[in-house]
Amino acid sequence: MRILVRVTHVAARTKGSMRGEFCRDMMGRIGAFSAIVTLARKILAISHHLLTNMEPYAEPGVLVIGIAEKVDRIMIGEEGDISS
Repeated sequence: MRILVRVTHVAARTKGSMRGEFCRDMMGRIGAFSAIVTLARKILAISHHLLTNMEPYAEPGVLVIGIAEKVDRIMIGEEGDISS
């Protein structure tokens, strides 16, 4: 239970994430404590769905590049940050 509370507080403070925006929006409507509880329930529901269906988590609205694709780009030199 303590881990869920810590994760929720971190998610609430994260700027630019959908969970943080959700929590800040809820804090304005229902207060800080209730917003944290609401976000904790949301995180628990998402975790349950992901574990039940064996799906990886992907933040909505964020493009995820696979590790193999990123390694290929670095090897070819498309990344620009590694010089050979």
